[in-house]
Amino acid sequence: LFTERMLNSTEDKLLAAATDAAENVSHAMNLLEERIDGLTGVVPLPALLSADLELPWQSQPRILYKAAIYLDHVLPAPDYLHNNPKLHVVTFPSDTDGTFRRAPMLFRYGNVYLPSLALSAVLAKLDKPQMMLEQDRLSIVDANNKTWTIPIDDNGSMPVRFYSKNHDPETIPISAALHSAVDLQRGKNIDPGQLKVNPFEFKDKILIIGASAVALNDLKVTPIHSAYPGPRLQASAIANILDQTFLRGPPFFLQWVFTAVLLSFTVGSLLILQNPLSKFLAQPLLLIGYLAAAFLSFKHHGFMLNMAVPVLLWWLALMDGLVYTTLVERAEKKKIKATLSKYLAQTVMDK
Repeated sequence: LFTERMLNSTEDKLLAAATDAAENVSHAMNLLEERIDGLTGVVPLPALLSADLELPWQSQPRILYKAAIYLDHVLPAPDYLHNNPKLHVVTFPSDTDGTFRRAPMLFRYGNVYLPSLALSAVLAKLDKPQMMLEQDRLSIVDANNKTWTIPIDDNGSMPVRFYSKNHDPETIPISAALHSAVDLQRGKNIDPGQLKVNPFEFKDKILIIGASAVALNDLKVTPIHSAYPGPRLQASAIANILDQTFLRGPPFFLQWVFTAVLLSFTVGSLLILQNPLSKFLAQPLLLIGYLAAAFLSFKHHGFMLNMAVPVLLWWLALMDGLVYTTLVERAEKKKIKATLSKYLAQTVMDK
């Protein structure tokens, strides 16, 4: 909403006043793995912010040994922090291949943990939450003893389940929200339901304000999207936690059953089908069918089937089957030729 020329202007103070009045607004901060000044050691957080960012641990959390240790931070404009020091971390590292698959929950800042946007939003939604960091999960218990369990790895990150379009977090254009706000401020006697954006839609909701324009460089590559807005990525992580709808995979033995079925059909088609064209077409169709089932189950149901191991074993089974059928056919031809040579002339055999 602001341009560079508005920096340090009254616009900042107006926004700060609005967020102070709301009392439920949290601002973004970023973390850096190296200090801006080039020195060593952790840059201390302001005392006021340290108290606000302190997480409600039920017991001393274990150490996430593989998590990056951040040494410096970037805070919003000071005007926003005077009366409303609520903050969350929006740092969102990608995997090594540049794809965003995991949402960070916890960040190691020196010897303490700081909460991500997703975790902060969930904690703000619950009544007197208490947290426990266990072996492979982060557990949150509210005042009614209801538990939310978040699967995390040793980096403190959660695999994100992406939703289909019908269940994706709702996106509201900022232009529509501003248009509705202007109508209300002008005192127009308008039924809220007739506005482009009904302000009552936001009641008891978690609202993430962010950008989706290409020029603002917050579009992420995910396993099923080439350009997914960062705010929707955060919203998906929040929905995963609140709805407890995480990525899941089949039991270990069942994955091997799926793989065995694929290999059985692969070898079986080589041995049973007689037409060379049918044999040639059946193999890629089997693999494509398995990969399509894996992709669709991941995209629409959050169900993960292993792809690398079955593809490798399919290739080995295909090569083994082709070698076997080639040797068997050659041996059969040689046997038939030897039998016929007793009754037919060599010139006929050659033909």
